[in-house]
Amino acid sequence: MKLLKIPEVADILNVSEQHIYNLIRRGELQKTKIGGATRIKEGEVKNYIDENTGNLQDCLTTKEAWKKYFNDVHERTVQRWAESGKLPAKMIKGKYMIKVGDIQKFKKERGE
Repeated sequence: MKLLKIPEVADILNVSEQHIYNLIRRGELQKTKIGGATRIKEGEVKNYIDENTGNLQDCLTTKEAWKKYFNDVHERTVQRWAESGKLPAKMIKGKYMIKVGDIQKFKKERGE
């Protein structure tokens, strides 16, 4: 079992260190304290990735979603929907990933 430092986890997930602390605070990642240092088990990071990626073949980036499903609005609008949670998306390696089923549901709710 390898214990990772916060910057290492941030590198793996391609997010900021603050984002890692937010994940810990929300209970999405479990921390281990050694002395005064915070560490995260490598397996915990792998589990987080597995739980939050699902089947990436069924997901699109915001840009891909915009091109395929939302060309009636600006690309940045789709990004904002993902950032705000209006359009369900997960941040994976620094990009919002959106499940195709969630896109279809969102479009239906918008009356499209």
